[in-house]
Order: sequence, then structure tokens, then C-alpha cells
Amino acid sequence: MKRVILALTTILIMFTFVACGSSLYEGEKSGYTKVTNVTGTTFEVSSSWNQSATAIFTIKEDDVYDGLYVKKSDDSYLLFDMNNILIAVGRTNFDFEENETVENLAAHDINNVWLSSEEKKLDYESGTKDGVYKLIASAKADYSVTPTQYATFKGYISNVKSGDMEYSMFVGAMTDSGSLTKTQNEICEHIAKTFRIVGEGAVEEVEEDTETAEVSTEETLPSEEVVEEKPVEDVTEEVVEPTEEVVEEQTEQTETDEDTTEEIVVESTEEESDNDKESEEIVVESEDEEPTEEETKEESTEEKPVEQQTASYTTFTYDDAKNSSTYKPLNTGEAGKFYIFEKDDMISAAVRVDAIHTGTEAERLILTYNGRKTSPSVGTEFVVVEYSSTADPRVNYIDCKFLGADGENLNYLGVAYPSKCYDMYDNIKVTDGIYSKIYAYYEVPIGTREYLLKFGSRVAEKTLGTENSLTANYIVDTGYRAKSSREQLKENRK
Repeated sequence: MKRVILALTTILIMFTFVACGSSLYEGEKSGYTKVTNVTGTTFEVSSSWNQSATAIFTIKEDDVYDGLYVKKSDDSYLLFDMNNILIAVGRTNFDFEENETVENLAAHDINNVWLSSEEKKLDYESGTKDGVYKLIASAKADYSVTPTQYATFKGYISNVKSGDMEYSMFVGAMTDSGSLTKTQNEICEHIAKTFRIVGEGAVEEVEEDTETAEVSTEETLPSEEVVEEKPVEDVTEEVVEPTEEVVEEQTEQTETDEDTTEEIVVESTEEESDNDKESEEIVVESEDEEPTEEETKEESTEEKPVEQQTASYTTFTYDDAKNSSTYKPLNTGEAGKFYIFEKDDMISAAVRVDAIHTGTEAERLILTYNGRKTSPSVGTEFVVVEYSSTADPRVNYIDCKFLGADGENLNYLGVAYPSKCYDMYDNIKVTDGIYSKIYAYYEVPIGTREYLLKFGSRVAEKTLGTENSLTANYIVDTGYRAKSSREQLKENRK
């Protein structure tokens, strides 16, 4: 009799383990996009969120965050809409494998997202598969993006550990009823189950769940439909012209949350980017000088431009330059290393952003130095980057791209914008082997907080069989801050 009981107990334990292991993981689903920026992990998010979220590099306490935002680095991921959804991922030290308790849940955070449970005991499933421990537990998160913006989200914590590596995710949604709706729960559960460690000791992906995900737009995010994510290359070749309605949303910044994040793409009527210029378009160094004193006086009556980000025009060498990346960018005045590709050759060079010109100063530079495009698209404004380099761009073309803070095409209010820059070489100066006063300009949607400038091209990777990881990346803070609903109301009453 004892043997029978022992055998039944063993079978029950084995069944529980197998069931637990399979219920902790799910494979890819249509309508979702894999996220891989957090080194050592992968997980899925809705493709519509991935496309419509506005990327930010820093969170500022004096700002207001209405809408969907994403903040990425190589060790963390944060996607949030303070009225809708929260996903936080990062390296942690919960050690649930040794202590699966409510007290342990509340003892640690995931990138400043603190968790708790409404139950006295932790409501969880856990198991070990291929040497990787995983736990999924019900949890709620109290998150404050700024001192005046905070909310509580209900959902799940997903924790994975292999050896000394432990990562955790919280995924949750806002709810007025006290519990998640069926659709909210299905979405949050799927995201939690796709969270896994990759590399050594990784759990193989489950090859099931091929059905299309039915994502409710009312209960998740303000998007009309779940769309398949387009490859970056497709987006970069398209020029986006926002509609008048989008412009109103960008400039007014009213207290009402943006309820439309529909991506608007219009065929370009402009010429191709300067990136496609042939070598015969090399411009001979111009003898044009800076505007005269009389011209400066005439322009002094115009509106003063926004304060420029400037740097002293000192010489530098390649050895002075630093390496950078999307998540570890440089600031104005710092020199960065990058590669220039010329046919079958790869040239090491350095670049330094000396100034960012906006407002009337940007317009003046574009007109003075024969910019190809003289009128910005609806809802955007021209910005001019002034830079120096160890390379002559008229001989070895320097590729410059305007991107979002995450290194992808900039998304603002659900609209994807082109990355192309227009070059202006008419005022290049040469001192001690450094080419300065090189200009390029681009269109920035009005209301953008920050963006990335990337120098260096990856177009020759296939030709050379080389992975070009050396680009010079610069973060630019526009100084824009959104107004709170109360501040906007006061302004409207004036």
C-alpha cells in the first residue's frame, strides 16, 4: 500500500513539473514583435505598441508624459502609458528560487518599479527547464514616472534565473474594475510567458501558439489594429507627411490623451537623400564667407532663435575620439569614432558635433548655403547640425541619420518620420587637417523631446563581409517640455 501511495505521489509530482514547465512558456504569436535589446533576454510586445511608442533617452521630472513611451538600454526596457500599460524589464536579485514569498516580492524593484501582492500568499507558478528557473506570479506595481504622474498597474511578474544571471519583467495594465479583463489578462500572460533567457542555458522556444493574437484596442492601447512590424529599411525609405490633424495634436498638447496612434505614411515628392549622391557631385571648397556685418544687423530684428548647443572650435585627432553606441551616446562637443565605407574599403574616421542650430538661425544657414529643401513638411521644423571631421565629406561621404532615441526611425504621436539629412558643403574650412563647418539639416516634428544623430553607414556590410558596429552616436535634447493639463488650461484662458 505504501508503495502504491509513493508511486502515485511520484507521478503527481512529475505531472505537476511538466505541466508547470509548459505553462510558463509560450512561442511567438502573430501581431507581436520580439524585443532583444536587454542583453541576455528576449520577449514579445504587441507590434502596434512597438511601432507607435515614442522613444525617450531620459525621464525628466519637470516633464509630462501623456501617451505611449519606450525607454531602452542594453540592460533595461521600459514601455509605459500612464493611463494604460506598463512593461518593465531589467537585471534583478529577487532569488525566488530560494524564497517564493510575498515578502520577497516587495523587497526588490525592477528599474524603480516596486511590486506588491493583494494576497497574503504569493499566487505563482514556477519550475526549472534546461537549467533555467522561471516563476510567473500575480502582482501589482506602483509606478511614478514623475513626482506628479503615478499610477497602479495589475498584472504579472515573470522571473528567470540561470546561474548568476537573473532577470525580471513586470507587465500590467490599468483597470477600473479592480481586476484585469479577459483580453488584458491574455495579453499580459502571453508577454510574461515569452520572457526567457537567451544564450548559454537558454530554454528553446516553444513552437506552438500560431494563432493570431486578438488584441483589444480599447483595453490595451489606442491603436486601431494590430499590425505587423515593418523592417527598419522599409521605413527609412519612406517620407512621412503628417496630416493637419496630427499637427494640431502636436502643437496644442491639450489635456486630452492622444487616442490615435495611427501611422501615416505618404509617398515622397522630394528627391532622394544626399546619401545617394554620386562622387561627381563633390563640391569645391567655397570662397563664400560668413554673412557680413550689415546682413547680421538686418537679421537682428527677426525672432531670436532658440539657444544653440555650441562647442569651442578646437582641433582634435582620431585618438581623442571615443567609441559610442545607441544606448551610450555622446554629447555636443565630444569627438566620436566611426567607419566610412568606400566601395571595397573601410576608412576609420572621427567626427565631432560642434553645434545644433534651430529656429531662424537654422533657416538662415539653409538659405545661405543653398540647402536643397527650403520649406519643412507640415508639423516639422528644420534643425541644422554643424560638425567637424578628420575626413573630407566631399571626398569620403559621411553618412548622417536623424533617428529616435532608441536608434530606430523616430516615432512621434504614432507617426514615423524619415531619417534622411540634407548636406551643405559650401562653407567647409580646413585647419590642421580637421574639416569644420560641415552642415547637414533635417526635419524634426514639433514637440520632440530628444533624438539621436548617427554618423556612419552599414550599407557595405554584405560587400565587405564585415559587421560595422562603429558609428558615432549623439543624443540631442531639444529642451521641449510638455505642459500638464492644469498648465494648459491656464494658458488657454489667457
